[in-house]
Amino acid sequence: MKPIGLARALLVGLAVFFFGCGDGGGQPIELRSELKTEPAPQGPAVAPDIHVEGKNLVIRVPMTLPDPCHKVVHKAKMEGGEIFVSLQIENPPAGTICIQVLTTVIATVTLFDLPSGTDTLTLQTPLQTTQQTVRIP
Repeated sequence: MKPIGLARALLVGLAVFFFGCGDGGGQPIELRSELKTEPAPQGPAVAPDIHVEGKNLVIRVPMTLPDPCHKVVHKAKMEGGEIFVSLQIENPPAGTICIQVLTTVIATVTLFDLPSGTDTLTLQTPLQTTQQTVRIP
């Protein structure tokens, strides 16, 4: 193989390694994400807030937990032009003793360093599934 052909093959290989090829073969990609919860403010429940901050997507969702010992967990993945975020309530370990009082929290999921483009976000919570178009600059 000529040196130019070898260099071109190396560059193409590196581009495919770093940037992928096509739709990624339809394989889901786990997204770098973070979940934080905080007590919800008093007053009427608010709708989910979904907004873009640079290359990050921030999703804030009010959730009611059956007691303070339950916690919110999340999963986030991207497949093609779709972003999937799931928020669920996880039970405490068996035998946990906990005060029985409804607890409302705001669950904030931040998805970091998303690729530029317009995607469909599917947000699944225990009460509903919603879809929204988001544009990452």
